[in-house]
Amino acid sequence: MKHSAFGLIELLVTLCIVSILISLTLPTFGSALSRSRSSKCQSNLRQIGIAMSNYLADNDQVYPLAYGVGTPPQSTTWMQKLAPYVGIGDNVLGSAPLLRSTGILNCPAYRPTGRLVSYAMNVNITDSRWNFRALRTPDASTFLIVEINANAEFFLPGGTSDVSRRHPFSSANFLFVDGHVENINTTVPASDNRWYPQ
Repeated sequence: MKHSAFGLIELLVTLCIVSILISLTLPTFGSALSRSRSSKCQSNLRQIGIAMSNYLADNDQVYPLAYGVGTPPQSTTWMQKLAPYVGIGDNVLGSAPLLRSTGILNCPAYRPTGRLVSYAMNVNITDSRWNFRALRTPDASTFLIVEINANAEFFLPGGTSDVSRRHPFSSANFLFVDGHVENINTTVPASDNRWYPQ
């Protein structure tokens, strides 16, 4: 009887082919995962936009301060103010050792460490120069929430500072005042009109 079996050469060729196929497919899986996280981030921002609209309806159409000063409730951040609207319970967010952000207030492509957060409010929104009640229609041309990687609840555009770009093609997601979300892969300088209420 004649027995047939893999020889060493055939085994090495097979392993080589399998490793080549794996190396070709891994970047595809990584790219798909990155796109999936970017989509989830956009979904988070849309939900934050809805929560902000609900907050405005309950508070005479006035935005929460990005980071309040004084005694509670004025000292609470915009994330703490929105927490009840996004299903985050009382006393979950706050000063250390409590979390700064959690749930949809975190970008899935970034795991904040320590007191860092992944989303921040455009500080110009709550600047004393602008009152949301003065707008007759929702503003589709002003940034509301942007992506960051910092120990801050607000983002102040200035100089060469830029948002955190952690999505495919070095892009970031932006939530606008009217609730729509855009993925932008170009630098947005401080002079860009979208930072300032129109």
